[in-house]
Amino acid sequence: LMGGGGAQVKEQVILEAYEWTASGALKLYLRNVGASAVTVVAIYVGGTQNTASLPIAVKAATSIGTLTGGFSSGTAYTVKVVTDTGAVFSFSCIAGSSG
Repeated sequence: LMGGGGAQVKEQVILEAYEWTASGALKLYLRNVGASAVTVVAIYVGGTQNTASLPIAVKAATSIGTLTGGFSSGTAYTVKVVTDTGAVFSFSCIAGSSG
């Protein structure tokens, strides 16, 4: 489990991939691998809350985008995904790349 807090025992979300363009647009590809439904209500990149089309239910495979901001290409940022139950899942993404 890559996060902590909230109902993390039942909620399990993985980051399958991401696309972070040089222009600063970040798209996350999330998958719900847990036993319960997951709804993302907030996303933080480098400690800054980002706005996307939220809330969004994470199903078998879900993409969330486009997140934008003034990020330095080549720099790794912590991306935190927060669910409606308070669970927080943390991932590392490098600006200007895909993973």
